[in-house]
Amino acid sequence: MSNNQKPIINHPLSVIDGRRIKIKQAFSWVLNYYNPHKKIPEIIPRVLDSTCSEMIIWNNKDLDMFEVTTNDINPEIKADYNYCCSELHNYIEPESFDVIMYDPPYVDLKNRKDSEKYERVFNYKLMKNIKQLQKLTEDSALCFYKLLKKGGIIIAKITDFHYNTILRGSHDYVNWFSKYFYLFDKVVYRFYKSIPNLNFYNKRAAITHSYFMIFNKR
Repeated sequence: MSNNQKPIINHPLSVIDGRRIKIKQAFSWVLNYYNPHKKIPEIIPRVLDSTCSEMIIWNNKDLDMFEVTTNDINPEIKADYNYCCSELHNYIEPESFDVIMYDPPYVDLKNRKDSEKYERVFNYKLMKNIKQLQKLTEDSALCFYKLLKKGGIIIAKITDFHYNTILRGSHDYVNWFSKYFYLFDKVVYRFYKSIPNLNFYNKRAAITHSYFMIFNKR
């Protein structure tokens, strides 16, 4: 492979190397690999990005290949809808989508070391505590269950974090989704550079990865 060529993911990987593969390419691979209609090319899958923010993980080619509907609770974000993702079933017809993307906001962690410039993208201040995040996810699970077609999936982008000295994250989302969905698969994206606000407790391993978690309807 020459220096000008982009790395290509050709087969299932449980860990994607962020040094070689950018997050957009990793998400593109996950989206296309788990696409419920990938064996039926004449069907254009409908995707709901329920927490789209500034669409930083989307490739333009995927926006052309999929019929994408966007939502973000921030009214300053240009999206198709600007509602809380747990309320979208009140505005969209049931069983409208093949894939729903869910990238929940971080909890407003104390001692945050990054600057306010990330607030627009990551919505740190939106979630005041873990119970609020749990309620958002459980309510969203019911909403997504109503909006997904039979055989549809959720792709949840999740990062672990320390909260009140306890490691929280991927295992919590399995529980919070469990009434309506089960975990089908999980892909680790290894981004190497740790996020300071997720690692402020002493004697803890630095968190340098996130997950693409694939959930199927029960």
